[in-house]
Amino acid sequence: SISYLPTKLFPGLDKYDHDQIERDAIYLFLEKEFGVTTVNHTELIGATIADKETAEKLNVRSGDPLLKIEKLLFTHRENPYEYRISYCTSDQLKLKRTL
Repeated sequence: SISYLPTKLFPGLDKYDHDQIERDAIYLFLEKEFGVTTVNHTELIGATIADKETAEKLNVRSGDPLLKIEKLLFTHRENPYEYRISYCTSDQLKLKRTL
């Protein structure tokens, strides 16, 4: 669903059908159609437990440990344009840090 994208930042977004938008990665679509380039993003990753609704969607038990990822994406002018929260089990995501 594209309902989370702000139409004020992307005027005319509602004229595109879902097939046009979902053909490529959303970031490529936004860059091609609106000239919005993702320059950087911030992620906050922490531990949480699955509530009933999230547990059902992830096919785990309520109370099971999850990773919670909050992500904020910025354009080249440091304008935030997407905020998302994702939940996953640790077998779905591994973090790699290279220093």
